[in-house]
Amino acid sequence: MRQILLPPMIVELITGGIAGMDNMVFLGNGICPSCGSEIKGHDTKKKKFATIIDGDRTKNIHVFVKRYHCTGCGKLLYADSPFYPGTRVGAPIVDFCIANKNRHPYNYISKILRAMNIVVDRGTVKNYADKPFRPVPCMELYEIKIPVSLISLSEVSFRNESASVAGTE
Repeated sequence: MRQILLPPMIVELITGGIAGMDNMVFLGNGICPSCGSEIKGHDTKKKKFATIIDGDRTKNIHVFVKRYHCTGCGKLLYADSPFYPGTRVGAPIVDFCIANKNRHPYNYISKILRAMNIVVDRGTVKNYADKPFRPVPCMELYEIKIPVSLISLSEVSFRNESASVAGTE
């Protein structure tokens, strides 16, 4: 099997972006999308966003997604979050699987993700790559399609870091 060559700067950018999502909270907008009524907070769910390699160990990255109860229609609603329906990892990682499914075999996609310090097994890659999601905007690097959503995580985590630092001054 050929060696996977990725620039360390790209690997750090992606790994840092994913790590920056750890403990991020996703909240709703206060209005039910079905009936337009007011929504009330119900609880907050902890969801695994990704598993990354951190040195010689693996680390689960979690996010928190607020759930709401509609006062009009009674539905239980989730706040918008970075997950596709029926998936158990963050949408940017699923995007990577989708973007590369026609170019590489599933086991190789899993190895590419591991080279980027992201742990996803071959079977999970296959499950996500075969789902009928929309096409994914990508950049190409070393015959690998890298979704814009995966690269843009570093910007999101940088903004959150900046806001945390500004709030402590």
